[in-house]
Amino acid sequence: MKAVLILITVAIAILLIAVVITYVRFQKGDSDLMNSKNKKIDTQKKCKSCRQLIHASATVCQHCNQRQYLFGRFFGEVAIAVSIVMVLLATAQFLGALKKNADASKALKTANSTVDQLQNIACINAELALTDSMAATFMGGVDLKARLDLNDKLIDGLIEIGVSEEKVKDIKKMWSKGIGMIYHRGIRNALEGRTDSNMLNMEASPELRKASKEFQETMNFKQWEVLRPDEMKSFIEEKGVMNDTVRELISDYRYFLETGNIRRRSVFEQL
Repeated sequence: MKAVLILITVAIAILLIAVVITYVRFQKGDSDLMNSKNKKIDTQKKCKSCRQLIHASATVCQHCNQRQYLFGRFFGEVAIAVSIVMVLLATAQFLGALKKNADASKALKTANSTVDQLQNIACINAELALTDSMAATFMGGVDLKARLDLNDKLIDGLIEIGVSEEKVKDIKKMWSKGIGMIYHRGIRNALEGRTDSNMLNMEASPELRKASKEFQETMNFKQWEVLRPDEMKSFIEEKGVMNDTVRELISDYRYFLETGNIRRRSVFEQL
């Protein structure tokens, strides 16, 4: 901004100096012409520019080719000064535009940085909320349907503020592990024929109860890790306790791992 003001000041100064110089020179020329008349040198006069003697009626000096009329001389010299002023003003305007562009670019970078920071904060909060929500699933409280609805709202909100699909996938890592544990719990209940996951089915055969217990032991609760669908299928078939409900739940779990979506949501909400 200071550079622009300096250029404008210089431009105005040049214009004023050109006007003053032209005026002074013409004043001197007129004075010389009067002196010449007093000396009765009526047929000659001095050029207003180079001061050489020329014919009294000459409009252009034969020595320096300068016009002798005030308007023509003034216009020519001032036109040069105006041209210089226009160049300086154009330069000032260009520098001002560069500064504005630089300020705009800086503001845009700051805004993008702020958006990134807000997105990161939102991602961290969403990950904590989803993880806590899933952990609470194993302790009772709010039902699974409500927690699934919360997950949907949080993920939709993250997408609306521009969080990338890759970041959303990272946020859902623990949530997805929790979904696997719920499927594992549902499959165990289906193996044993339980109606309540917290209560044994006393009518189940010892063989089913043993297979259910061994299947439960394949879960790593601290890391929220369970067998993959194919591993579950092989384990249960090896025990000889496979049934249609278990087979469907394993298929649902496989579908979730492949697509990230729960295929039979109403069934899953009851697991």
